[in-house]
Amino acid sequence: MNSNQCKIKKDSVHTSHQWDYSIINENMNDQLLNQFITKSFKEFINQIITESLKVQGAFFIADMNGKLLESHVFSDWVYTNKLNFILEPDVVWDKSELGVNALNKCISHLELSMVYLEEHTYEPFKKYITSAVPIPIVFSVVNNQKVVLGAILEQDENMNELFVIKSLGMSFQSILHKNIEAHLNFKLYTENLKISKEHKLKEQLYQINKNLQSKLDGDLILSEVIQKIKDIYPRCEVQLFLSLDNKPNTSLKSISFDVNEDPYCKRAFMEGEIQVQRLESDNQLISVPLRGLQAVYGVFRIQTNLEVFCDKEINFVSMLADSAGVAFENAKLLEQSNSLIGELRLINDITRRLNKSLNLYELFDYISNELINIFNADFGCILEFNKEKNQIIIKSSNIPNLTNDVFSINYGFSGVVNQTKEGLIVQDYNTDPSVSSKVMEITKSRSLIASPILVNDEVSGVVMFTNQMPNFFTYDNFRMLQILSTHIGLAMSNAMLHDEMNRMVITDNLTGLYARHYLDEQVTKMLIDHHYGSLILFDIDFFKKVNDQYGHQLGDKILKQVSKIIQSCIRDSDIAARWGGEEIAVYIPEAKVEQAIKIAERIRNRVYNETNPRVSVSCGISDWSLDDKIIGVENLIYKADMALYEAKKLGRNQIQVNE
Repeated sequence: MNSNQCKIKKDSVHTSHQWDYSIINENMNDQLLNQFITKSFKEFINQIITESLKVQGAFFIADMNGKLLESHVFSDWVYTNKLNFILEPDVVWDKSELGVNALNKCISHLELSMVYLEEHTYEPFKKYITSAVPIPIVFSVVNNQKVVLGAILEQDENMNELFVIKSLGMSFQSILHKNIEAHLNFKLYTENLKISKEHKLKEQLYQINKNLQSKLDGDLILSEVIQKIKDIYPRCEVQLFLSLDNKPNTSLKSISFDVNEDPYCKRAFMEGEIQVQRLESDNQLISVPLRGLQAVYGVFRIQTNLEVFCDKEINFVSMLADSAGVAFENAKLLEQSNSLIGELRLINDITRRLNKSLNLYELFDYISNELINIFNADFGCILEFNKEKNQIIIKSSNIPNLTNDVFSINYGFSGVVNQTKEGLIVQDYNTDPSVSSKVMEITKSRSLIASPILVNDEVSGVVMFTNQMPNFFTYDNFRMLQILSTHIGLAMSNAMLHDEMNRMVITDNLTGLYARHYLDEQVTKMLIDHHYGSLILFDIDFFKKVNDQYGHQLGDKILKQVSKIIQSCIRDSDIAARWGGEEIAVYIPEAKVEQAIKIAERIRNRVYNETNPRVSVSCGISDWSLDDKIIGVENLIYKADMALYEAKKLGRNQIQVNE
């Protein structure tokens, strides 16, 4: 063997294409078609070898541009390096370089072609016969496309080359069509499986949707959807996050707005669009919004396990979540309708009961106890503002030892409500204790709702309720409290007006002392309930001269000064009343005459020294006890009046006692 010849390894195959089963589901493009041709050519060569056909030469496959796709050189064929080069894949047989040959002739005439020995103009071909036969490719997406099966053969007197190449061409065509048909059958089978799966998913979606729409309980709807997703995708982990407004009775999680914790979940909730996060090991974290027609209520978070959801599966989960969202929304609307009816009945009942009570302190106790039950609160309190003293007082509470505690008007959450005139809701006091609160700290509470009690558009008090659990109160609770606090304000206003009217009825408008009829009523009761008591009658000396000399305005001023001195000298249990004109009566319950004399003397002395212009008072004192033969208001007043007459008679500015 000389240097320009080479021995090819037995049954070696030159190719630039490898069969890849992973793409058989793709469309029939040139790359896939070439893989079919390559696979079929290998089977064709193996068939020749298996049938022990004696072939001296080489076979190849070329496209209609003359470019070789694949070639095979049979064993023991010795040929020049020039032939070895033109049998390499991707080499184009150019007629201008290779001259007359069967491949170029076949491409030009689209028919079986044979070129013998010296008919070739390319020197390396002159020892051989070149043959080529066009092979049609029958495939729906490729119209009239062909390839060429060609051969370079040594002449053999015992072989009919034309018959051989024609027969082998038909054999290759059969193998190629068989492989294409197998691919189409497999593709059709997989498409049918996909359609069947899609149909099954649609049927499941229909049945689930039908079932969900028939349910009226939001918690049951959500629980069933989670279970259905787990049933359909048993290898997936499913969680549901709900916003606080839609907190269920089940043990589901709340939406977290911590971007560092779960930004995909937050984005799905805020934007209402599905979010897909790629994880390691081909896993996915899919955040699917629970959407209704009016809002997004939560997020389903699905983590796949060693599988990847295709677009249609993601779309199925999204549609399932949307069906659940609409069903959940309908259930919530029904629940809200029923709740609204219940709230209206409750408001009507509470308002009716509030309007029945005109006692402010009874009103506070009723409100505190009733609303604690309504909101299932652990603790509650009603606070009243005293704007004159800049204080806030706890008037009613179920918190031990806290009733009547006094705080600064700007202290704690009640101070915030007072400053803003708006209610507030605290979901977790432990996470943000920016406002100090004795109520929250004593009770170890974490949740709070509070609302102002407005009277004439001014904050008159605060109604406040707490719970030891975080995130306990909903915004529905908060809204309800705001509505009720408005009615509480109206009830308080009515009670305060009632108190004010009663006060005006029993109070002298000029001096601020009680009216005479009130003193009569109270002394009458005390004569029954007590064992003894004393009555002092004061009369301002020469009061007519004061009016004549200084005018009635200054006379009124003197009356106010004397009344103020008297009020400062007696106890809260004592009763001071304007008796008429310049006369003032003071009844001192459970007091002997000696004690009455001391009080009268203190008042007489202070009036003389503190009034401006200076005036004096005359005093008459009477007393009673159970030993008296006659006990009555008229008798007590008569005796005091006689003592007062005696004091005036003896020179005024003195005290006389009726024995």
